Amino acid sequence: MHPAERLELEALRQDQARMRRLMEELDHRLALLSSRLASEPAPIPPPPLPQAPPIQAAEPAPIPIPPPAKPLPQEQPAAKIAPPPIPAAAAESIELRLGTYWLARIGIVILLTGLVFLGNYAYHRLIPLLGPWGKLTLLALAAGALAGIGSWLERSRESMRGYARVLIAGGAATFYYAAYAAHFVERLRVIESPLAGGVLLLAIGGGIAWFAGRRKSEPTALLAVLLSYYTSAINPIGGFTLFSSLLLTAAAVWFLVRQRWVTLSIASLVATYGSYAFWRWHHLAGAEGGAFGTSLAYLCGYWVLFTAAVFLAARESLPPAHRAAFLTANNGAFFAFAAQQFAAERPHDFWMFALGFGGVLLVLAALAARRNADEKPMDGAYLAQGLALVTVGLAAKLTGPQLSTTLAVESAVLLTFSRWRHGVLYQIAAGLVAFGAYFLAIGEIRMHPALTVSLGSTVAALLLFNAWWFKHLHGLLAAMRFDGRAFGFAALGLLLAGSVMEKRIIAEWEPAAFALAALLCAASIRVVRLPEIALSGQAFLVVAFGLFIQQRFEVPPAPWWSPLPLVLAAIALAHWWQRQRDIVLSLEHKTTLQTAAAAIAAITGALWMHAFHTGDAWLVWTSAAAAGSLLYGLATRAWSVALAGQLFSVLAVQAFATGLLFSHPSSRAALAPIAALAFIAVVLSRLGAARMPALPPAFTFTEIASYYRIAAAAMLAAWGFEYVDHVWLTAFFAGLGAVQILGGSALRDRERVLTGAVFAAIGFVLFWTIGSRHHEWQHLPAILAVPACMRLGRRFADLLPAPARNTLTIAALACVWVWLTRWTYQTHSASQLTMVWALLALVVFAAGLTLRERVYRIGGFAILAMAVGRVFLVDVWKLETLYRIVSFLVLGAVLLLLGFIYNRFADTIRRWL
Repeated sequence: MHPAERLELEALRQDQARMRRLMEELDHRLALLSSRLASEPAPIPPPPLPQAPPIQAAEPAPIPIPPPAKPLPQEQPAAKIAPPPIPAAAAESIELRLGTYWLARIGIVILLTGLVFLGNYAYHRLIPLLGPWGKLTLLALAAGALAGIGSWLERSRESMRGYARVLIAGGAATFYYAAYAAHFVERLRVIESPLAGGVLLLAIGGGIAWFAGRRKSEPTALLAVLLSYYTSAINPIGGFTLFSSLLLTAAAVWFLVRQRWVTLSIASLVATYGSYAFWRWHHLAGAEGGAFGTSLAYLCGYWVLFTAAVFLAARESLPPAHRAAFLTANNGAFFAFAAQQFAAERPHDFWMFALGFGGVLLVLAALAARRNADEKPMDGAYLAQGLALVTVGLAAKLTGPQLSTTLAVESAVLLTFSRWRHGVLYQIAAGLVAFGAYFLAIGEIRMHPALTVSLGSTVAALLLFNAWWFKHLHGLLAAMRFDGRAFGFAALGLLLAGSVMEKRIIAEWEPAAFALAALLCAASIRVVRLPEIALSGQAFLVVAFGLFIQQRFEVPPAPWWSPLPLVLAAIALAHWWQRQRDIVLSLEHKTTLQTAAAAIAAITGALWMHAFHTGDAWLVWTSAAAAGSLLYGLATRAWSVALAGQLFSVLAVQAFATGLLFSHPSSRAALAPIAALAFIAVVLSRLGAARMPALPPAFTFTEIASYYRIAAAAMLAAWGFEYVDHVWLTAFFAGLGAVQILGGSALRDRERVLTGAVFAAIGFVLFWTIGSRHHEWQHLPAILAVPACMRLGRRFADLLPAPARNTLTIAALACVWVWLTRWTYQTHSASQLTMVWALLALVVFAAGLTLRERVYRIGGFAILAMAVGRVFLVDVWKLETLYRIVSFLVLGAVLLLLGFIYNRFADTIRRWL
């Protein structure tokens, strides 16, 4: 008994024992309940009231059952039986599988091999004793013994049925081999007539088929058929092996149709074509007449039988996907062997075979579509393979320009059927054929340059026509939407057209030609209504740009104006992509296209200018181009052009920086980029808070203008350090800062005011650090202009923060104090310095009181304190008597005057604080 069955029987026995114990416990509890009810008296009901309605008796409450004093023997829990370990069962099942299934099959194969070897041994050792009849008789007896033992075991023991069928199949195969050897094995030949040998094999094959069908045993039939193939293959065989395979193929097909045995048919397909390959490559009788026709006829027979199986097999036995795979394997094997045979013996007729076979497959596709309309994979497979073979036939027949042109036309024809059943297959086939036409045309153009224009233009036009034809057939032209399938044809056509242009146009004019081609592709949208051509044609502009860089980089073009068509075409495309409304594109895609075109125009223009201009001229031209491109972009509302044109601003800034570091250009040329950036900042600031469409939303014109102003200010500072003499640096920066502060206040531009404050601070620092010991009269007006402009600017707008304003005022006062100190030392003796400081303090106090600015008054106190300190620390000890007296008098007078003013106007000053 099988271990699994024993486990199942043991589980059933345990369940029965458990149920028996439960029943005994229930009987015991019922007995206890009955004895308790019998010992208690029955309750007496009260008499009913006269007017009361009858009272229905209620159901008695359930009486609790006390648990037994001690558990009964039957209530002891049964011991659990642990199940057998799973790994051992799994290992046992694998072992049984090997022993019951595979050992028998491997053994019968080995036995048959031994019988064959025994026959060879008998030929060498026992030939004097046994002739052909004797050996055939031994084979027949062995076959009968195997079949008889198998039949006896099948009837007597159910568990031995699989093993018995293996023995029966082995006996049938042995008998089949004995009959086959009776005519086709020379050493065992006893039947001379080929007709008799064939009839015998046919009868035995029919007997095997009848036996397997009666028993309805696919393994028996499978083993019998495969072993028949095997027994024929391991011996020297002649041409009749093909006929034997044909009979076995017919039997397998009959089993598939009648018994729905798919495995047998698949095995027969592999064995049939494998047997043919073995015959073809190892035992080909090249001297036999009519070998080509005979072998091809057998191949056709195999193919016809398996094709019939495809059409006749039930849907349950061969689902659509399996049916398609089966027919594909059949068609592929047949074509491979037949093609090899044609190539070896009749290569000139191969194209007719491929074309004819492809036509037959197309007919079968139509038949399958009518007969099995709901199984699309079947007729789809025939259709795809038929189209492929027709194309192969055309390729084998036609060569050179004819083939590429024919394939392009075939692609258009296939697209015509794209609205039929399996339209996707037609589209795929059309695309593959178009690829073939393209690559063949490219190869022909490279090998035969004379065909460049005629062949390349024709095939390119046909491919572009395919794009239009596809969208026309499917009604997609009116929508003007991009389609990936049409794009493939258009891209191939334009690639081929580009190859033609590259071959026929001289190198100097290639950039211009490709740029004009890109412009022409964009303009074609109004005529052919194909956005695929308009979009893919923009690759020509990129190619033109690449060719220009490759040919013209750092080299003046000849003629000098040859880059002009590329620049104009790129600008025109930038305008066109911004304004076109025909092609359905997102704003991001349109912006990308126009920005790319504008960038190509800007880079080409920059390289073009750089080829002719360097040094100061390069600074001036890039600055002018930056301002000009901005004005042009704003005037035409071509934002991408305006944006791409700022490449010239970057180049101008770069040239300015490198010039200051290395070449030191002229001061006027160095002012050009500064003026350009300042001009751009003014123009952009006039546009206000609007947003440039080509930039992210965070970037407004006002914000961009501020960046330009900052860059211009930084460059102006660098220019000042480079070109202004150090004697004038303080005057330059302080005066520039004063002008900026006043102008920014008048225009209510905080950024300009802050820039002016920075310039003024730079001027003050320079005055303190690199001030000359000579007369520096030019510094004083510039220094005084800073607080004066801050005071005037407050009338327009108080844009400078109070801490910054006070800091600059104090710095200005300090600079004036230093300037007067230096001037006193340089023009007079140091004995008058205390008097000068006292007078300066008086002037500063007067300014503070007049302007009502506390910072001035504090500065006056600071200067006065230094004067007082000097008079006691220096003048008393070092000056002559007269100068000492004058110093004290002047200082005292100043102090008295200031004291009088503070006392006289104390209330007023108090209100100012």
